[in-house]
Amino acid sequence: MQKPAAVVGWLAPLGQLLVFLVAVMFVVSCRPTFTITSDIDVTLDAPPPVTKIPITLGVYYDADFRSNSQALFLNAGHRHIWPIGKASVTLFDQALPQLFQKVVPVSKRPPLGKDEGPVAAVMQPRIEEFDCASWPFISSVTYRITLYLPDGSSFASYLVKGKGEVSFSETWLHWDNLGVAASYALQDGVRNFMTGFLKVPEVQRWLQASGVLDAK
Repeated sequence: MQKPAAVVGWLAPLGQLLVFLVAVMFVVSCRPTFTITSDIDVTLDAPPPVTKIPITLGVYYDADFRSNSQALFLNAGHRHIWPIGKASVTLFDQALPQLFQKVVPVSKRPPLGKDEGPVAAVMQPRIEEFDCASWPFISSVTYRITLYLPDGSSFASYLVKGKGEVSFSETWLHWDNLGVAASYALQDGVRNFMTGFLKVPEVQRWLQASGVLDAK
């Protein structure tokens, strides 16, 4: 039994539309992705007032910390990468001399070689977690701070968190705002490290035992 001509005429455009939609979906799904890598502004704005501790501190940034990069997947699988390890090194390098009388970089965790030191302790930061959301523009970071005595034993390990948020602004490149939020989060984390260092119980006991901090 043949279908009426009116029905056949109505189905033909519908079939063409379906073929067109399938072709568009195929082209979009096969479109190559791209990767954007952006540096982060790493100027420590408005560093908090802190009391400088009269010790020499060694600081150790391992390769994983220095090279840590975080990626956010955007529309259609595109990636935006931020080298937050590189930015964190720069921020800590700005903050530590404000908190300690002298800061020296070291090439490994204690015990150190004869050509490195003497230091009262060595600090090693790590990036435990980093997150970024594109609406609203919010970023957060969690650092783990570990402190070692010259003999290699660890006497403190604790977390420091930072958060950054940017309200929507009129910009075509919305990932610019994500980068700003990431910068705010890293700065906030380093500022919280500065203000919270002397509040860590293990740090207080160590400084008291060293005669740097009066026992209460």
